[in-house]
Amino acid sequence: MSNLLTIGLYNYAANQPGGSGASFAFILLWMPAVWGITIILTIFLILKRRKRLFVNGTTKWTVATLLFCTPIPLYLSYRLTHPTPETLLSGGSYTPKDGKIYKSENWYYTSNYRQRYVDMYFVADSIEERSKGENAYKKDSTWIYFTRTGDTLKVENYKNGQLISSKQYANK
Repeated sequence: MSNLLTIGLYNYAANQPGGSGASFAFILLWMPAVWGITIILTIFLILKRRKRLFVNGTTKWTVATLLFCTPIPLYLSYRLTHPTPETLLSGGSYTPKDGKIYKSENWYYTSNYRQRYVDMYFVADSIEERSKGENAYKKDSTWIYFTRTGDTLKVENYKNGQLISSKQYANK
């Protein structure tokens, strides 16, 4: 029951607009409350009914049931259905200048967060960015991709969203 409640609260928090505080409340209030109450009730029931729960024939079913009274199966199923991506966006910035907005993104390998994968650069017209949002940004500048060992993988040159040149150096 707690796992179902957790899934419902997670989906609710994930579908709220940014800045509403729902994700923050999920992590700091809802999860500790749900799992704190569940663990306390489980301990109470175990202590009260231990003579019936831990009898020879029912011990393995009792332990399996107790395992499902924790967030462990929920976490394991989440990890199976949402594998860790190979690369991860670690940061970025927006810099307005002369009627344009310059955006940069920094990507790293998830297996080694210190190893850079690529720095991406985009440009958008300020007026177009107001109406189209993120869709207004076009690829711009030189993007250098790196392997996991830090060698140059490839170099791409962009201008106004068009690929000008691309050169492959090494295999992953």
